[in-house]
Amino acid sequence: MFELAREAFVCACATSVPDDDPPATRALAFRLGDDADLSRLADHDAAAQAAMQEHLRRGDRWLIGELDGAIVTYTFLSLGRSFEYPALPGCAFSLRADVGYGHGAWTPPALRNRGYRRRAFLEELRWLRTNDKKWEASVFIAPQLDPARRSLAGVGIVVEPLWRLEYGRDRRLACERLGAPEDDRCVPITSYNE
Repeated sequence: MFELAREAFVCACATSVPDDDPPATRALAFRLGDDADLSRLADHDAAAQAAMQEHLRRGDRWLIGELDGAIVTYTFLSLGRSFEYPALPGCAFSLRADVGYGHGAWTPPALRNRGYRRRAFLEELRWLRTNDKKWEASVFIAPQLDPARRSLAGVGIVVEPLWRLEYGRDRRLACERLGAPEDDRCVPITSYNE
C-alpha cells in the first residue's frame, strides 16, 4: 500500500492564509467526509478504504473537495500531538499544541494539474486555523518538495522545511534539523542519527 521513501522533508505551513479562493477552483465545495463517503471512491481498493476507515476511527478528519457531486480531492487532518509517517519506517514526531498534521492527500490522476490540490491545501489550512492551529506539519518526499513549494506559493502558502529525513540502505533513519535549534513545532520522538 505504501511505497518506501528514501528521502523526505517534514515541513510546516502557517494557517494564516488568504481567505480568497483562486478563480479557477471556486466551484469546488469542501466539507468533512465520513464512512458513508468511502463508497463514492470506486477507484480505491478494499485495502485503501480499510486504511481510510482506520484514520477515521482514530479521530482524523477527512476533508473532501467535491465538484458536480464527485470527490475530486481529499486530505486527512489530525489534531493529535504526534504523527507517524509509514513510508519511512520508524519516523515519528511530536507536535506542539498549535500544530496540526495533514496527510494522505489525493486527487485522481485524470484531474491533476487543475489547481484542485492547491485549493484543498488552502482549505485544510483554513480548517486547522478554525481549530486553533497556527501551523500544519506535513511530509513531502524529496522529488515533490520543490514543485510543491513553487505551486503552493502561487496561492500564498509558504512551505517551510524543518527536517530532512533519509532512510539509508542500512535501514536506519537519519534526521537532519533544517530549522533553528529552538524551533519546537515538530520534534522527532525517536532518537535519530543527526
